[in-house]
Amino acid sequence: MSNSKAVADIGGTLVTRVLLIPLTLASSILVARILGPSGKGVYSTALTVMEIAMFVGALGIAKAATYLLARGEATKGVRETALAMTLANGIALTGVLALFILLATPTLLPGVPQTVLLLALPIPLLTLLRSTWEGFLRAEQRNHTINGIGLAFSASFLLGVVAAALLRVGVNTVVGLRTLTALLAAALVFAVVCRQAGLRMRMDRRIVRRLLVLGVPYAIVSLAQKLNLDADILIIQAYMSNQDVGWYSVSAAVAEMLLYLPVAVGFVLFPRTAAAEAGDASRDAATMQRWTFTLTLCAGVVLVVIAAPLVALAYGPDFAPAAGPLRILVPGIIGTVWFQVLGSYLMGRGQVWALAAVTGVGVSVNIGLNVLLVPRLGISGAALASSISYTVTGGLALMYFCRRTGMNARATLLLSPSEFSAGVRRIGDGLRRARKR
Repeated sequence: MSNSKAVADIGGTLVTRVLLIPLTLASSILVARILGPSGKGVYSTALTVMEIAMFVGALGIAKAATYLLARGEATKGVRETALAMTLANGIALTGVLALFILLATPTLLPGVPQTVLLLALPIPLLTLLRSTWEGFLRAEQRNHTINGIGLAFSASFLLGVVAAALLRVGVNTVVGLRTLTALLAAALVFAVVCRQAGLRMRMDRRIVRRLLVLGVPYAIVSLAQKLNLDADILIIQAYMSNQDVGWYSVSAAVAEMLLYLPVAVGFVLFPRTAAAEAGDASRDAATMQRWTFTLTLCAGVVLVVIAAPLVALAYGPDFAPAAGPLRILVPGIIGTVWFQVLGSYLMGRGQVWALAAVTGVGVSVNIGLNVLLVPRLGISGAALASSISYTVTGGLALMYFCRRTGMNARATLLLSPSEFSAGVRRIGDGLRRARKR
């Protein structure tokens, strides 16, 4: 794929992420204001449980299918087998989750009502199906279609939350709305994929083995990264109150807005790298990394400065305690840029077990420090533990990338003044040409 196509895909994905910021932020603010700190804590814990369960049940099938399809391997059989495996896994996961909710949550999550968890129960299955179908589209680099579906999902949830705010409903209704919008998003992807080529399900044993061999390492990486991002929510729930979870979930949601650009770059880089030759791919990844890190660093500095007034203005005085943990999280979010970008390159080159080791170290540091610091420092301790673990994970990904490619760490990390000036000039030239049109 040409550099211009890569820039167009990253630009389109980034534009989508930029458009998602007000939609996501507005939904987050409305949910917080509707439910208050305690209700927001229940909502966040329920979604975290479902998302972690989804990563456990995914088995990396979507990413493995994307990899195989991008390389042109057994296209029809991969689609049919991946879909059959996803549906089987999703149904089994739903059954296990239902038993867990009914039997274990009164002891393990006493602050979260079972009704809330049961309303969220369909989300993992719907998300797994959507992820696999989107994996087919990603392999064809139909990123604009996926971006459009993401916008539709966020917009429909926001409309539902606005209605919920007018009706002054509770956490059950808001969780139910999240489930309904997950169903809508899955249905949209299904319609797009079916229109292109009808979907059938069958199990080809050879492809099953191939998907599992590739997918399980991807699943380990994704699950470890998810735990690295969200295990703190469950640990705060275990040691503290729903109110503390509500405050911290706001800190995390605002800090993670800094990941929109890195995620957009990694989203495009993974299938591009899988389909490319090694030499050019590593140089492209390093260039994308330098720009992404620089821009995220600048945005992070601004966010640290405006954290307190931003939280007070957007979420209200009840959420003022979220500003401190937000500031602590920002350095770690900046550090995890290295993982988001260079990790996508390494996955595209098949270096998944190395990434599994990197994320395993990161999540071990995260959980260990959270268990140590949350009882002593509360949600600020959770933010510190997470920030350290994010930086460790990103730093290890950077080190492995440099070792694997032979590239210099400083050159991979930092933009040179000449490169920055040239990039600014190109952006200026592009804007001038756009105005002339």
